[in-house]
Amino acid sequence: MREFRALAEKHALPASHVASQLSAYTGARVLVEGLKRAGHDLSREKLITALEGSAVPEPLHRTL
Repeated sequence: MREFRALAEKHALPASHVASQLSAYTGARVLVEGLKRAGHDLSREKLITALEGSAVPEPLHRTL
């Protein structure tokens, strides 16, 4: 949550849409983690496997 708050402050995000912003931020973090776990030779199958085979990434889990 600290990372999201810092991002929101840095970019002066409006406080009226926090739920939507946090949802989008969390989804982006999960996608980035899936891409990292899928590796450099990315394919749709590898991305799906990486996303399905992993729990919420630990750093992300700590921020929520």
